[in-house]
Amino acid sequence: MALSTCPDCGKPVSTEAIACPHCGRPQAAAKAAPAAQQRPQVRPAFRVAAKLVAGFVGVLFIVGWILSITDHSPQTSENTVAATAPAAPPPVYKTTAPELVLAYDKNEVATNQAIGGAVVEVSGHIASIDMDAMDHAVIQMATGMNFESVGLTLEDGQKGLATKLTKNQTIVVRCKRMTRILSSPQGGDCVIVQ
Repeated sequence: MALSTCPDCGKPVSTEAIACPHCGRPQAAAKAAPAAQQRPQVRPAFRVAAKLVAGFVGVLFIVGWILSITDHSPQTSENTVAATAPAAPPPVYKTTAPELVLAYDKNEVATNQAIGGAVVEVSGHIASIDMDAMDHAVIQMATGMNFESVGLTLEDGQKGLATKLTKNQTIVVRCKRMTRILSSPQGGDCVIVQ
């Protein structure tokens, strides 16, 4: 242990001392303390409290999720009758493939509004029978216009029927969804009617 002289009081001080024992002046060695000694220590009680709060928040999240997926409406006789009565089938918007393309070309907003929530029934001639990237069968209906067709993506259960179709065959397809992508109408969740 080496001794040095305190610059304030001039008395001898150990070089390992944090401060002068006579006047209390901090020594240069105290500034060079290891990083481990300078880091504040986290109390174990704080860690336990943090874990309890995190666990409580997790439980609240799970309970909220369960409550959000559960039906909490009171079961009255009216609700029971409504639940057991068969739902009315959605309206059907009937058109041909060329008429659908022309309607979208004329006014896409008006066509979508006219279709509304209806099932779209499209009749026409098959231009091709393809598969999309998700392995769904897709029927392209001819419209008589260059580079325009109506794409109808069939439901998975319709693949077997799609294997029996041929190009230029006249068919009727019903789709639960209809939209327009680029210039071509595209139907989704479709089933072959005829």
